Amino acid sequence: MGNELRRQAFRRDLARRQQLLGLDELRVIDRVQQRLELGRERYGELELAKDRDWRAERFDERVDALVYDVAGELAEEDRMRAGLHEAARVEIEGET
Repeated sequence: MGNELRRQAFRRDLARRQQLLGLDELRVIDRVQQRLELGRERYGELELAKDRDWRAERFDERVDALVYDVAGELAEEDRMRAGLHEAARVEIEGET
């Protein structure tokens, strides 16, 4: 079977299977598909036959995610601290 026929058959099977999914499951699939679409726009079509170091790329992405997690936590702490400082200032000085 040629690639185009396999692709069409795969699409039909996916569409049939998606009929069984709940809304949240469809939302998860949609988010993954959005990421695939973004990757295709930025880097071209995903080709599993290309020689790539998936393990190293996965590691890099995990480290990036860790950086984002820590940065988000620190930014939230800074916002909370600023709010506490402002509340303390108002309490001490009175609202002006």
